[in-house]
Amino acid sequence: MCVKIYNSLSRSKEEFEPLDKPYVKITICGPTLYDYMHLGHARLFVILDIFARYLEYQGYKPLLLIVLTDIDPKIFKKARALNMSYKEIVDRYMLEFEKDLALLNVNLNYMIFAKASDHAYQAYENVLKLMNTHAYLNRGNVYFDTSSISDYGILVNLSRDELESKPIDLIEGKRNVYDFMIWNGREEFEYHLNTKILGKGLPWWHMQDASIALTNFGSYDLHAGARELIYPHHEAQRALLKVLGNEPRYWFHIGLLTIDKQKMGKSQENTINVRDMISKYGVNTLRAFLLSRHYREDLEFDPQRLEMLHSKIKALKFGSADLDCLDDDLNTEPIIDSLALMKRSLLESIMGFRL
Repeated sequence: MCVKIYNSLSRSKEEFEPLDKPYVKITICGPTLYDYMHLGHARLFVILDIFARYLEYQGYKPLLLIVLTDIDPKIFKKARALNMSYKEIVDRYMLEFEKDLALLNVNLNYMIFAKASDHAYQAYENVLKLMNTHAYLNRGNVYFDTSSISDYGILVNLSRDELESKPIDLIEGKRNVYDFMIWNGREEFEYHLNTKILGKGLPWWHMQDASIALTNFGSYDLHAGARELIYPHHEAQRALLKVLGNEPRYWFHIGLLTIDKQKMGKSQENTINVRDMISKYGVNTLRAFLLSRHYREDLEFDPQRLEMLHSKIKALKFGSADLDCLDDDLNTEPIIDSLALMKRSLLESIMGFRL
């Protein structure tokens, strides 16, 4: 295999070389389980589904670890609003998430689903490992000391001075304004751990996700997610993985899905649910649309383009062309532009079309 992918860490295309052939271990930052999947989420999972299918076609055995956030203030807030337990909310939307993946024809056989709550004690133990070397207690919380590693900021490509303008977790007493929380002991939540050393609290987002990856994979090849997660989330995760012993070589980021040039997201209240689009256009049209721009570019929601692709797929005939363009940073755009030239078998097995 000679597949090149763009590595956000080096900011260049690199030949993809797995650590433990034939296995390819990929960690994906998945959703927070409190609502239905929207098109922005769908783009991430369809792109990674193509990557996994192509790896398998090349003789590899892909394993996709899906990190699921089920400990989060947004979940607790929704549970209170609906007079439900947070567990009921999580269980409901976990089921809906799997249904949406199936509707998208994403191959679930590659996937390992991992919830933060199932790894909370491992995350707590990792917090303790970092105390007094890379982390410190401040006002009931534990923060990662970003000055304890020399290359903090390398993933987002910002200097220490530039990071000063991006403070996070604002609270007095932090050593650096961009130090990030790894244990929340100040706030009261419906879910918490009662610990001997740190008392009542929760491992926080960055440590949750890093601990899931370490527990399930140890060392792994590639970490994937939306571009908006590069800072602070993935920068923080990279730091944690580095000091805990297993930093992945490749960081893979997907552009935003936008609507009216604005990011599609729940906070913007402009989301379009996956199942609504599949009901209207079918899975082949939706997959074709999500793959119609290079994954690192932003993709604008465009009903006219969806209609055009829908007509194109309904009239689809097949050719004999291969999918060699996927070798160049998983470039799906030429395939969607030339669907009628493609082999039917490859459109089904690798592009995930139902024909």
